[in-house]
Amino acid sequence: MGYYTNFELRIYDAADHAAVCRHEVIDLIEPLVPDCLMDYKFPYGHTVRDISENASSHDSMKWYDHKKDLQVLSARWPEYVFVLDGEGEENQDIWREVAWDGQCEHVDAELTYPACSFIWES
Repeated sequence: MGYYTNFELRIYDAADHAAVCRHEVIDLIEPLVPDCLMDYKFPYGHTVRDISENASSHDSMKWYDHKKDLQVLSARWPEYVFVLDGEGEENQDIWREVAWDGQCEHVDAELTYPACSFIWES
């Protein structure tokens, strides 16, 4: 079984905070993954190449070592900031990992309601 999470990976230039183009994402990730695994199909049919090219996974998947992997990626390419958003299968399991220069920080989402546009008494 395991725990499934929807992931979205974005990569930014650390110097000017500009988002990295999709085709550049595959260029960053491909050297880390052997050719034979780039086309490995995950349970929902996505390949490593698909996820890299799309920079997000639209189906849930298991990626238990995402923090360690982000640390490795960011240590290898310190000129980039890696932002991974996750939404787990349980309510309110929404978080973000930000990795840069081999360091990774985890933050949980804070869900708040905006102020009501009218006043009422309870």
